[in-house]
Amino acid sequence: MSCRGRPPTRRKAKRASAPVPLSERLYQWRKKHDFSQGEAALKLQISTRTLQEWEQGRARPRHLALQAIKALIK
Repeated sequence: MSCRGRPPTRRKAKRASAPVPLSERLYQWRKKHDFSQGEAALKLQISTRTLQEWEQGRARPRHLALQAIKALIK
């Protein structure tokens, strides 16, 4: 069977990778430095429960906390 009757296939252009969500970046930072959630929460000066919510993507830090976190986890 010949494939002359089919149009040529097009390759999809590679897209730039999506930015890593803050929840994932927090988790990666904590694991990189071998912190427990409690230790990381103390370092960030927040409650453990707040860190859990942020890491699981159920909540996001507000403006001032977000700036402090980004400066710390660079």
